[in-house]
Amino acid sequence: DRAQPMGGRKGSRDWRDDLDSDSIIIGTLANKVSPGLRVTVEALYRADGTGYLVVVVPESPAAPHMVDDRYDGRSATAAQPLSDTEVRRLWSRHVQRRAGRSDLLAVEVEREPVPTDLRRGARLFALAQPVSADPRLLLSACDGKDLRSWVGAAGGLPVFAHPRQYNPHLGAVGNLQRRARGVARSSHHLDSDRTVVESLSSPGHVVDLEIWEDGGIRLYYDRASDSLRNVEYLMLSAIAGEVSGVIELAREVSAKASFRGSWSFGVALRGMKSLPAYGHGVSGEAHWRYSEDDYDETIEVDNATLMDAGSPALEELVGRLLRSTFSQTDVTLCRPSRKASQNNCSLATSTSPNESVLSGSPSSAPPQPRFTQRRRERSQRTACDG
Repeated sequence: DRAQPMGGRKGSRDWRDDLDSDSIIIGTLANKVSPGLRVTVEALYRADGTGYLVVVVPESPAAPHMVDDRYDGRSATAAQPLSDTEVRRLWSRHVQRRAGRSDLLAVEVEREPVPTDLRRGARLFALAQPVSADPRLLLSACDGKDLRSWVGAAGGLPVFAHPRQYNPHLGAVGNLQRRARGVARSSHHLDSDRTVVESLSSPGHVVDLEIWEDGGIRLYYDRASDSLRNVEYLMLSAIAGEVSGVIELAREVSAKASFRGSWSFGVALRGMKSLPAYGHGVSGEAHWRYSEDDYDETIEVDNATLMDAGSPALEELVGRLLRSTFSQTDVTLCRPSRKASQNNCSLATSTSPNESVLSGSPSSAPPQPRFTQRRRERSQRTACDG
């Protein structure tokens, strides 16, 4: 039980003794609703042992849902079956929302801050956007409506504080800047207008994280690939780690703003053509070179799925990339421990014993590219650096 009755009479029977209400409601939904619907159940207890169950049903990106083999809709007085036209109209929203997410991602790629002549290798773009009409969703939740102070204090959150085995990363940037839509944590290479402030003698160090007043999150990361022995490799651990950080930050925004709606996520990579993937225990030449220059993936998840420790969000965003470069079959979301020295995640499980690109077990690996310490003890490499 997550709550206790408030002073029920001694010897009286509590209604909680008769049923596990959470399990019954969630189990009923699992058996009767298709596609599945995630809800949360909260119990409110009274002093006499009675109480209420509050079933929170968030907006679902998978709607419409079928119950007992039919689609029902609400009218002014009761539920009634939906017509074929109404069902088709609801399903068409999926196409419209997918197009909307693709448009958001295209905008982020278009506003890449590093000029064309300074770009090298693969660059990562990631976004998270609450599906909300409130332009001040996060701002209103901040003390004194001071978003900059909250973003500055967010540097102590696990998503920023826990260690990684690559650089640069979200936790390594703390240059706070005001932006048109909110506040940014950026590397020193960018000014507040997102222009390069110095010549990038060593390209591949730019990290720019924007947190908007409406709760939106935008990440630009230009070290998604790196060179080793004159070969450019896709850095899968950095890609998955930074995307995982954006997902974790979306959780923090939801909690801060008490937001229970859905989120749109997007991941794009550019400059990937013919690049092999770098991973622990394998040589890039032994694996496939990426066949396209671009990678784009978008998803929408409800809040219950986002907050779940086993959320499939990361797998849905980067799983196809892993499968196209390695024989990866499972990618689970990295959730950093509240203790900065611990990581409780596993990004990938390989189908082949010699492929452990993001596995948690030690492995013999070729020398690491410069995004990590070259002399790091190889036996200490972990599954999820982000």
